[in-house]
Amino acid sequence: MKIIIVGTHQTGSTRLYNLIRTIYKKKNINFIAGWNLNPNNFEDNSNIISKVHSYNIDNLQKFDYIIMPIRNILDSCISRNKRFGVNFKKSCYSNIDLFYKFEKHCKFIFKYEEYSINLINKLCIDLNINLNTIEIIEIMKEVNDLFNDTQIPDKDDNNNEFYKNTLLSKHHNTSNGQINKFINKMNINEIKLLLDDKKILDFMKYCNYI
Repeated sequence: MKIIIVGTHQTGSTRLYNLIRTIYKKKNINFIAGWNLNPNNFEDNSNIISKVHSYNIDNLQKFDYIIMPIRNILDSCISRNKRFGVNFKKSCYSNIDLFYKFEKHCKFIFKYEEYSINLINKLCIDLNINLNTIEIIEIMKEVNDLFNDTQIPDKDDNNNEFYKNTLLSKHHNTSNGQINKFINKMNINEIKLLLDDKKILDFMKYCNYI
């Protein structure tokens, strides 16, 4: 199975990447995982878990399973602004464009706010992997523990072994996974300005956030 996680920024893609890695480890399935892996560089029967934000649509056919995370774009834009200084509206537009680019090609949309035993079980069924509830809970705990690991580097560092394995740094964690943080982190005028934008409002409605 060749899996690629694509699309939106600051929507839990790193958590999703490590979730799938940990599922494979739990089932003793050999795999290769990393950032923007090219399946052509590996044996045909290799199990690959790749993560990237944007990707050439024509090359997606190299992968067996395409998955995309989604999160309330008002929460995502706060995280991206804190991490990279990207303007709220620009961040929202970027995630909307990425979502629509990949939506019809994805086999699974992983909604950040619905992260649960049930959602992981649905993903495992899709991946043809059998896990019981206790195993899923153990996996969730292991993934959570990664975010507090003493080895985690402060920033993304391709020379750091922990980062190369997990694609995770302290720089990723901007709010400890808080949901609906825009309510307290944005002033009402900022929220109104974003929701007065038709492209943003239509997307929020399409994804059932409004």
